[in-house]
Amino acid sequence: MGSLIIPSEQEQAPEQQSQHNPDQKQVASKKLDKRAMNRKSSRELLESNNIEYCTNNDGIHLVVTGHSCLIDFWPSKGKWKARDNSMSGFGVFNLINMIESGLL
Repeated sequence: MGSLIIPSEQEQAPEQQSQHNPDQKQVASKKLDKRAMNRKSSRELLESNNIEYCTNNDGIHLVVTGHSCLIDFWPSKGKWKARDNSMSGFGVFNLINMIESGLL
């Protein structure tokens, strides 16, 4: 006789997992809302500090103009990286401070 194998929750498809745990949908929704808010507020902060940028992928990726280089910035996560590979970091406030201080 064969044995019955029941897949663990980790092996189940994502749609099956969310049926067992409805809170996962709420957490995912909150994360998406937070990321959308980060994209909007980061653009507003850059604009209010007169920092130029170009928008790519509907605001998911911004190319920010620094004093000496261009900076790739992903506002939903807050990650930024100078294209000349001199610096990288997190947070729109840190990015603004680095640009205003002349380091980027």
